[in-house]
Amino acid sequence: MNINIKRKAGSAVLLMAMAAMFAACDSDVPYEEGKPVADDCMKVRFSDSNESLYVFAPTDLNGDYSLELTLTREVADKDADVPVEVISADDCMTVSPVAHFNAGETTAKIKVGFEGIPLREQKKCYIKIPDEYVDLYKAEPDGTGHFMVSVLVSEWRKIVKDVDAWGFSGVIGYYCDIYWLVGLNRFRFTNFMESGIDVTFRIDGTNFDASNPSTWQGYLTPLDNYEVRSTDSGYLYWYLYDDVNDCRPVWTVASGRLQNGNICFRARLESCEVNIVDGGVDGYQECHGLIQKVNGGSDWVSFDYTDDQINLDGFTD
Repeated sequence: MNINIKRKAGSAVLLMAMAAMFAACDSDVPYEEGKPVADDCMKVRFSDSNESLYVFAPTDLNGDYSLELTLTREVADKDADVPVEVISADDCMTVSPVAHFNAGETTAKIKVGFEGIPLREQKKCYIKIPDEYVDLYKAEPDGTGHFMVSVLVSEWRKIVKDVDAWGFSGVIGYYCDIYWLVGLNRFRFTNFMESGIDVTFRIDGTNFDASNPSTWQGYLTPLDNYEVRSTDSGYLYWYLYDDVNDCRPVWTVASGRLQNGNICFRARLESCEVNIVDGGVDGYQECHGLIQKVNGGSDWVSFDYTDDQINLDGFTD
């Protein structure tokens, strides 16, 4: 009995001590309001148009190993130089120390350099705008006062050559090559449908593994030169689009084997199937889409090739 009584008494003393401690904490730490935003604060932030990861091939850079980030501000009545602080940066990463805003303008650019970046090694830097230029209490979806940017440079490698396009009504008469941005889930059709436009895409729907080509299959998701449209039934489609000239292209296949000519390409999202390497299952690979002929009618099309047209180490011709 004595042992039980001591345990109960000890527990009561402990609870009383804890209660006293928390009461002391409440009284010892007074509430302090945060620093108010200055009346002349420009409320600068990094735009949400900036990408967190930028991927380039050396040929895309043309010798200029840099990119631009956009900053925005709400108060734009005066010229202003806003400092940019580097919190951390990997080797080879450099950042413009100042963003200059012209009077009346709400956006400014800074340059992030990555000269000497090794191939297929991701580098990053963490940067911020000093607190006195930022509205720290305004939570909006269009950016914040700090930003982490990463860069990766890899080379495009031609892994499939002379891909043939054909439709259910016969051979369409179009050839292209498929390039792979080595180490990444990123591929490219060159001169897509003889339009003069390259289409970059990734493969979704499976657990893509760059080191395991048998996983390079799923559905094609375009990354450039496309626009998404919906039908009356609610289905989403992507159409070939000329990003440079800001228009949907119309052209005639030059090979002469397409009698109707003047075609645009569209493919239903998540049903444009692609299998870069078939793993020996089918004996051929294909990407399905739908040709919509400008002068009427349409036809399903596949881009087919055999095993001897694939070289994951890259073709040189």
